[in-house]
Formats: sequence, C-alpha cells, structure tokens
Amino acid sequence: MILILALVSGKAYERHTARSLTQLSELVRAMRHIRGRIATYLSPRSELFSGFESDELERVGFLSRIRDGKGLKSALEESGLLIPKDAVRCAAELFDGLGRGYKGEVLALADSVIGECEAILSRERESSPRDTRVVKTLLSCGALALIILIL
Repeated sequence: MILILALVSGKAYERHTARSLTQLSELVRAMRHIRGRIATYLSPRSELFSGFESDELERVGFLSRIRDGKGLKSALEESGLLIPKDAVRCAAELFDGLGRGYKGEVLALADSVIGECEAILSRERESSPRDTRVVKTLLSCGALALIILIL
C-alpha cells in the first residue's frame, strides 16, 4: 500500500510538471499573439486577446478573467497558473509595459520578454525529466525504507 501511494504520488508530480510546461508554452504563445496584435493592428489593451484561443489557459481561468475585464497582471496573478515565478515576473513586466510608450518600445519590450520566457521554457523542458526521475526515485526509495523499517 505504501509503495503504491509513493508511485501514485510520483505520477501526480509528473502530471503537475507536464501541466506547468504546457501552461508556460501557452503563455509564451499568448505573448507572441500580443506582440503580433501590437505590430500589425496597434490594438488597444482590451482587444489584445481577441482571436486567441487556448484550452489550457481557459481551463485555469486566465483568459476568462481577461475577457471579464480584469487587468492582464491581475489575471496572471489570480489564475491558477503553475508556471515558475521568474516566468510570472517576465509576463507581468510585459503586461505592465503595454500601452506605456511608443510602438517600437513596446515591441522591443515584448521581444525581450518573449526571449526570456522562451529561455525559461527551454530550461524547464531540459530539467523536467531529470527532476521527475529524482522525485520518483526518492519516493520509491522512501517507501521501501519505510516498509523495511516497519518489518
């Protein structure tokens, strides 16, 4: 029973990590969409997400909060996104900078933030399998040690 619980916990951690990576990649895609809307149409903040669809960001409540009229930064902070803190900081930096400056400045900020978030995403993709293996191994070893201790 203890071993099964450890294995199920390892699987749950793996699913959590996969959801985190999916949400981060969808957020990067959303930031690219925002950059495109600004570059092409000079859209106001309220229309930046028109035409953007993401099942994952909708499921955690990010897009629904934006469509309800909440600010981008508050939607980012209040939604249940499972992304790393530095990615939240990057996205908040972009969302704060929208509408503050000329088109070229906002596009440069968007390029910078998107590049930083893509670097975070690639770092997380590289470390995720290793971290998952470590967690599964530690949980299994801990469960086995507990079983041996009980016996």
